[in-house]
Amino acid sequence: MSIADKLRNNELKIKPQGSLAILFTKSKKYDLSQDYFFQAIDNAKLTGNTTIKADLLKSLGNLYIETGDYDKALQTLEEALDITERFR
Repeated sequence: MSIADKLRNNELKIKPQGSLAILFTKSKKYDLSQDYFFQAIDNAKLTGNTTIKADLLKSLGNLYIETGDYDKALQTLEEALDITERFR
């Protein structure tokens, strides 16, 4: 498998992983949600897709708000905002 194939596969995984993360957040399975967010964010980093990475970070911030971890929420949402500012 070539590097390009691996990148395409990672790109294809991002949205389903993000959707699973959001679903697990809504069903209050926070550990699973966080795992899927981290996987999706890692794949977004590998592909260089900053738009999706910022969107995933926003949703991860919402997970932290849901769990009451406001410091992590603030840090994560500021990182998402920083990405959007850098890539306007």
